[in-house]
Amino acid sequence: MPGQKNTSYIDASPLAPEGMKTIFADRTNADETFYINDEIYCERDGRKMTLQLILPWPSPEILSMINVRNGKAAMPIPQPTPNPMRPCIVYIQGSAFAKQDVYKFVPMLGWYARRGYVVASVEYREIPNDLWPAQIQDVKTAIRYLKSKANLYGIDKNRVAVMGCSSGGMMAQMAAATLWTDKFDDGLYPEENCIVKACVSLYGPCDFAAINEAPRNKMFKDVASAVSPEGIILGGVDLDEHPEAADTLSPIKYISAEHDYPPFLLMHGDEDGMIPFEQSVRMYEKLRSCGKSVELYKVCGAGHGIYFYTDELKEIILKFLRAYV
Repeated sequence: MPGQKNTSYIDASPLAPEGMKTIFADRTNADETFYINDEIYCERDGRKMTLQLILPWPSPEILSMINVRNGKAAMPIPQPTPNPMRPCIVYIQGSAFAKQDVYKFVPMLGWYARRGYVVASVEYREIPNDLWPAQIQDVKTAIRYLKSKANLYGIDKNRVAVMGCSSGGMMAQMAAATLWTDKFDDGLYPEENCIVKACVSLYGPCDFAAINEAPRNKMFKDVASAVSPEGIILGGVDLDEHPEAADTLSPIKYISAEHDYPPFLLMHGDEDGMIPFEQSVRMYEKLRSCGKSVELYKVCGAGHGIYFYTDELKEIILKFLRAYV
């Protein structure tokens, strides 16, 4: 009945021994998460491209699907129960555009799944075998794939965010900065769109033609631009001689006052010797000058992903996502 307090086991128990202490459960967090490894979202020239999926406790349909994949009997589901539709984080890891360790960030991403998000970490084609824009095409294809499977995974298609670190942060920015164009869409899952409601970039570059204009570790600054990751991904272009070639790779070049963008959250260590903090400042100032929503956090004392992932930082990201996604 309305207003009637539900009787719990504790309420019903007469046992309250002297010295007993009480704490409270946190019902905003999932007790368990469920990991689906190597979910195939497309094939590229015979290569299976995969997602690492971390879900709040899944539906019986997913459990049955995994049983079948593992050679077990399907679970009986006498009455299918609809999944609760949850927001989704599409995560793009950094690797200087090279081959990714697709399992590296699974433990960290589980933190968000326990707080009610479906999290999908995207594998994308790597250099030197595949050149730009293959990488952002893969990210956008993965977004459309997830939306096409929204009912299965319990994803609210209207509540998708993109997040990434380092080169993955740059691709998160790119996914959010190019919603107004289909330039990087490859035609797979055409019934779905690539719209995201928020972008979180962690120490990601945004303007490759200017990356050496700020103080930077000599180890990275003195690399010939044609053999740098940004040079290789563009086919061995010398960006010192042809800075305009970097424009297609630089998210900042897709930002203008005339287009709409989701809110951006930029977070960057001030002791980052690989990708200067000034890169996030550039994107912040460009978005602000165009009248767009953006937040910038400097992580004092953090390097390139080193001493970076504090509890406070994760809570800031969570607050941002809950506000916009």
